[in-house]
Amino acid sequence: MLRPLWEPVDAAGRALRLAPRTRSAIRRVLLREMVISGEAYGAWDPPTWVTVARTAGEHAASTLAVGCFLGAFTGEQALAAGVQPLHFARRLFGREAIEHEVGRVRRYLHAVGYGPTSADHPCFVTALAALLLRIGRVELEAITVEAIEAAHSAAPPRSPRRTAYFRLARALHGMGLLPRPIQAHGYRTDAATGVDPEWAAWCARWRATSTFAPKTAQGVYYGALRAGRWLAREHPTVRTPAAWTRDLALAYVAAVNAGVLGDLAAPSVYAGRRRRRGTPLSARYKATVLRALRLFFRDLQEWEWCPRRFDPQRVLATPRAIRALIAPNPRVLADEVWAKLLWAGLHLEQRDLPTGGGFNRPEHARPLYPLGLVRALGVTWLFGGLRSDELVRLRVGCIRWQRPDAGPAAATTHAPGDDATCLLSPFRPRTSTGRSSRCCAPRPGCRPRTRAGASPATAPGPPSPASCSTPRSR
Repeated sequence: MLRPLWEPVDAAGRALRLAPRTRSAIRRVLLREMVISGEAYGAWDPPTWVTVARTAGEHAASTLAVGCFLGAFTGEQALAAGVQPLHFARRLFGREAIEHEVGRVRRYLHAVGYGPTSADHPCFVTALAALLLRIGRVELEAITVEAIEAAHSAAPPRSPRRTAYFRLARALHGMGLLPRPIQAHGYRTDAATGVDPEWAAWCARWRATSTFAPKTAQGVYYGALRAGRWLAREHPTVRTPAAWTRDLALAYVAAVNAGVLGDLAAPSVYAGRRRRRGTPLSARYKATVLRALRLFFRDLQEWEWCPRRFDPQRVLATPRAIRALIAPNPRVLADEVWAKLLWAGLHLEQRDLPTGGGFNRPEHARPLYPLGLVRALGVTWLFGGLRSDELVRLRVGCIRWQRPDAGPAAATTHAPGDDATCLLSPFRPRTSTGRSSRCCAPRPGCRPRTRAGASPATAPGPPSPASCSTPRSR
């Protein structure tokens, strides 16, 4: 009499490779609930399955896996019920299938330079298991950009889980399984909060028409929205660029000059940095805000979208008092500090490198990057005179050798002892012309040389070598 009722449950148990003892325990739990509720398990909703599974003790995950296999609820509903993603995915799809897909991603991450700390982190494996449960298939090819973006947005900001989803999206994109990666800060969706809809529409129209680089256009767009929040608070009747006057633009310059952190910003911009709220804006940021609105109005006037009622290049110009505060802030390095840096960079050994990957077994810990790569980076850091952003943009084949009797553009082969100079050509992503940096091989008793006419680097990063007779600065 009960055989037709239990056949689907037994078939699901065998497909999930559950032990006979586990299948018998699941039948008893289901039968007890059917007697109490007076309904067959096929009529249960997901909360009922979760309640029944909690009474199964050690067989709770297996009971939920049977219900999910029979189609009573989806993997996403199981995640909402609080199951452990990796454990439940192994029960539902099988341990071998899960490990195979995880291994594919791990091998790619190791191949492109990720260390074991990133590829083997429990949060990373759990995030992949949760995605497989959401799509209901144990195949990386079934993961879509929309699915991983939804999981990334649902994770708490700045959490290890959010970082794992972002890294997983980059890995799948590199493997050719996703058409594009996801944005690291996709949770910032409130940029137009507090802005009049008509002003926000003008900002969006400018962004869709602008030919600036995407990052530059984004900065100008956010700067225009910031001005829109100021309008909504101080001048709510001004809703279009055509209503701006010279006096209104001057008032905005004064407001920016007196601005503080957190004022006129989107709600999510300073989340988690409440201690800095209320402090004055830096001079460099004030100049950036004014430049954004200046470019915005310049384009609108040139495109004849609004009348020329004032000159944005003059009225919205950065005040001289603000420009005077924008200057390099070099850090002086004493001779003994620079000598220590040189010695450490030229004598790197395997034991100096950080290790990772030994979560449960410290003996399995290994260096995150090869020793040869770190040594090459150290020598380039010390003798190349490059900024930090130029170092990370160095590409394969960027080295040229120049002998003393050859021209600057001559590319020759190099032999030890020929006194040739190594020229590095950093990748220049912008439209400015490229240049080469001289990088001399270290010789005993030789001080490193910098680019001719170059000033000490002021951006964060490794110090640039200077002359022998003056303190080093960066």
